[in-house]
Amino acid sequence: MTSWLDSRSPTEYFKSEVESALEHQKVSASEDASFYLVNLLASRIRSGPTQGPQTESEEEPLAVRLLAAMSHPGLSEQICAMREVGDFALFMSGIFSDRLVRSSVDIAYYIGIGSNAYTWLSQAHPGRLYPSLFQELAARFTPFVDVLSEVSEHAQLSNNQNLLALYEFWLSTGSRRREGRLLRMGLAPRRAPGEG
Repeated sequence: MTSWLDSRSPTEYFKSEVESALEHQKVSASEDASFYLVNLLASRIRSGPTQGPQTESEEEPLAVRLLAAMSHPGLSEQICAMREVGDFALFMSGIFSDRLVRSSVDIAYYIGIGSNAYTWLSQAHPGRLYPSLFQELAARFTPFVDVLSEVSEHAQLSNNQNLLALYEFWLSTGSRRREGRLLRMGLAPRRAPGEG
């Protein structure tokens, strides 16, 4: 495995990793979306290693943060807060998915809230934002979570080796990537009758 601490900048490193993960998983992404994922990773790495929530607001339940973002009086503040909610949900569910599966809230909770935040941003103010970018982030939230998870594993940003967590993630989200990993491990994941 490659360490992300090599001679390249974090942006250069993550650009290579995101492009590789997108190709490996056959996830189509616009250039803007790919660039957004790269910058999300690079900015979080530059701000220091994250093991979970770092600020007081990040310790609040994500649904509370979403409601607070929607309640800001000004559109600029709403946009910034909603983007932070979406970015936090995408980063946490991609990089720390194994921890979220074992937490009191399901990974689907993060995926739903993050996707909703990006959907809101795609409709917020067409002249001030890139509506097609946020629409793409919302529509492909789960595949982008898988892309970030692959980057995380390769960069050793998190430990996703827990088989139960892998299965629980697949069970919760139906992730094709996680299903493929389970199949490569010789396990054939199946849902119980009447599930998903």
